[in-house]
Amino acid sequence: MANVDLVKPNQFFIFGAKEISNHTLETGREKSPGLKILWVWTLGTAAILVASVVRTRMHDMESMMNQEQNNHITAAHSDVTVLPESVQEIAKELK
Repeated sequence: MANVDLVKPNQFFIFGAKEISNHTLETGREKSPGLKILWVWTLGTAAILVASVVRTRMHDMESMMNQEQNNHITAAHSDVTVLPESVQEIAKELK
């Protein structure tokens, strides 16, 4: 009969788990250039989209503030009554 070392099932799984975890750590550190480029592309695209949304929101807020400011200015000017020329002439004649 040949010399066969029998491994208990628990030992095999523990050994296998260590091998898998070591392999995962090495693979995580040694990422392929294509994967790195993909991550840079993804993060760059996300940054561009976030910047676009922020810029749009700022523009909308700015135009809303300008509209409110214009409404206040026109309300202040509406206190002064501007009469047509014909009415102004009649008012001068009455004085």
